[in-house]
Amino acid sequence: MNTQKIHNTLKNRSLTYKNTYVHIFFWFAYTLFWGIVGYESTAPIWQLLLTNFFFLIGHAGASYVGIYILLPRFFQTKKYVSLVVFSLLTIFLFSFLISVGMTLSFFLNGESYSEIWLPRKWFPKFFLSTFWISAIFMAWKALKDWRKADKRNSQLEKENLQSEVHFLKAQLNPHFLFNALNSIYFQVNKSQEEAQESILTFSEMLRYQLYDCAIERVELRQEIEYLKNYLSMESLRKGDRVCIKTDFDVENQSVLISPLLFLPLVENACKWVSMEKEENNFITIILKIKDNILFFSVENSRSEQILPTQNKGGIGQQNLARRLELLYPKKHRLSFQQNPQTYIAVLELDLNESLRLQK
Repeated sequence: MNTQKIHNTLKNRSLTYKNTYVHIFFWFAYTLFWGIVGYESTAPIWQLLLTNFFFLIGHAGASYVGIYILLPRFFQTKKYVSLVVFSLLTIFLFSFLISVGMTLSFFLNGESYSEIWLPRKWFPKFFLSTFWISAIFMAWKALKDWRKADKRNSQLEKENLQSEVHFLKAQLNPHFLFNALNSIYFQVNKSQEEAQESILTFSEMLRYQLYDCAIERVELRQEIEYLKNYLSMESLRKGDRVCIKTDFDVENQSVLISPLLFLPLVENACKWVSMEKEENNFITIILKIKDNILFFSVENSRSEQILPTQNKGGIGQQNLARRLELLYPKKHRLSFQQNPQTYIAVLELDLNESLRLQK
């Protein structure tokens, strides 16, 4: 911790020195330029140096008062009228200082009385030049601060987004554990071999959730394998009472997607599928990609007595809807269709961005 703190301190100090050197170089070049432009062969060198010194003090002073005092005090607090008033007052005072310096240089050079007071007539020029250089500095500083604040807000928004996504993903773990352990519980007395097989499958699924899903994107083949493991556990639990069919018609299974988007819909279907005797109880899952649009649908048979209940959805579906809003804003469609004997959930994802990431 102390080493990191020392490193940050040295880094900030190095940046401060660098900025200081840049400012010194700028004002040196600025003064040299105007000294050459305004050079008069008849004036002594000391008078030119004194005149340029007062110009430097006036222009630099007005600029730094503007960016380090007036902007933080008035611009950042949105007191724009006060900013304008005090900026003009500052420019006036430093322009007056330039005028006094010019008058002093004329006086020390032994100029005539009429020439000594010439700088008073030049005051509007001093004011205008000071206004422009300070305005440029203040505009530059305001733009720099705005970009820094915008970057900071974007980073903060990104961190908050990631925190919420991690929180929503973490909620899936206890939800998944509850359903998986519930499946294994029903198999223990039924068949120890099936229970052991389920525990093996369960361990693979748990490893996937804890380790593979820690990253932002996973390959589609991993999600498909995960679904197959989950459905194999459900098949052992439900036996011949429910016919589970899958159609994973995807050629490019290396496409990247956010993990655990399909599970809530499959869990919901397995929970509410009808279990009536001598009835066509089924779960049908279709996954395909066409024109970079992923289509995933889950259809299950159900009893009329529980129609309103499944339509409300549970924690898993609510969680999924929020994750999609965060991870695929305006690039997804989640819909549910309630029929007298079936319930259909459909998820569509725009994979164009995922394909760009893959490349």
